[in-house]
Amino acid sequence: MEPRKASKTAEAAVAVRFSHMLYDAPKVFEDALAAKLTNVAWRFICENKILYQVIVRGVLGSLRPVHGLILGRSRYAEDKLEAATREGVSQYLIFGAGFDTYAFRRASEFRNVAVLEIDHPASQSMKRDRLAGLGMPWPENLHFVPVDLEMHSIQEALARSKFDFTRRCFVAWLGTTFYLSHGAIKETLQAIAHIGLQGSELVFDYLVPERLVPPSKRSALAATRRFAAHRGEPILATYSPDEIAFLASLTGFMVSEDLSSEDLEFRYFLSRTDDLTSMPGSRLVHLRKL
Repeated sequence: MEPRKASKTAEAAVAVRFSHMLYDAPKVFEDALAAKLTNVAWRFICENKILYQVIVRGVLGSLRPVHGLILGRSRYAEDKLEAATREGVSQYLIFGAGFDTYAFRRASEFRNVAVLEIDHPASQSMKRDRLAGLGMPWPENLHFVPVDLEMHSIQEALARSKFDFTRRCFVAWLGTTFYLSHGAIKETLQAIAHIGLQGSELVFDYLVPERLVPPSKRSALAATRRFAAHRGEPILATYSPDEIAFLASLTGFMVSEDLSSEDLEFRYFLSRTDDLTSMPGSRLVHLRKL
């Protein structure tokens, strides 16, 4: 990642949330602040209906299911977080936070939940610059935790932050595992298990091998692979649900829920007036620390 430049994936994800607010109905995930954090180029495209149709729905139309993945995983993570807070969890860690807006959107409801955004310093710096330019009030419970994992561990970064190692936490790790090696994913799960007390929770998304996707739905997965590779962020890791369950057990977790794209379709995408759908071959897993 280049210094002072945000992740391309993070830029695209916030633009998807912005366009969702403009054009999709009903809403899967509401993020009224996405417009403020979307960069100038993407905002110009999204706000111009003709450009939106030509570029997003035309040239990039094969990636429409990725919109469903981005929105569905965000909704699922926050649904699970809300349930966790009712059980006393008061620390929310967002790995690879990008342009996440939870701390601002839900400030009045969850002011007692410490939100720690963990991200590469370049992405985090760009986000802070945009927030400063907006002059938005800063939630007291929001804490930035910059970390370059090539130089420091997650534990080291959190030890320098407001994180309380004596309390349970809820971790969202979204849109990341696709681009990591199997070894890096295992190491990250081990690191999360190390910082989390018993009962801490984790949500992340992953892709299954192509052989587990029905042939009629493989085109969307292939388009996603091509797009990611073209952007210099190739998809590296896939897992079967059984492999995820085994990996969870190796790293100190148990699987509470593992949803397929069909499960997500039923939960969040029924009775729509548009073509938004879940991403074939994607899954969302909810783990609990043993």
